Amino acid sequence: MEWFFPTRVVRKMQGHDGGETGVDNGIASKALPEIGAWILGRNMFGPVRGPWPDDSWKGWWGDERRITRPSSC
Repeated sequence: MEWFFPTRVVRKMQGHDGGETGVDNGIASKALPEIGAWILGRNMFGPVRGPWPDDSWKGWWGDERRITRPSSC
């Protein structure tokens, strides 16, 4: 994701001026309109499909589920 953060569209989202305006910025600008959040599910990280083999993996966060929000809320 290092290509993503220096783009003009992402810097503007974060309240900064400037940023790169090339191809990466074009891709970022098409990916972000009206996005509030992405749900990062299992299918985004690999070709794994179908049912889980078991319930042993609880994610990198453990058993506790958390809902987070920006400090500005």
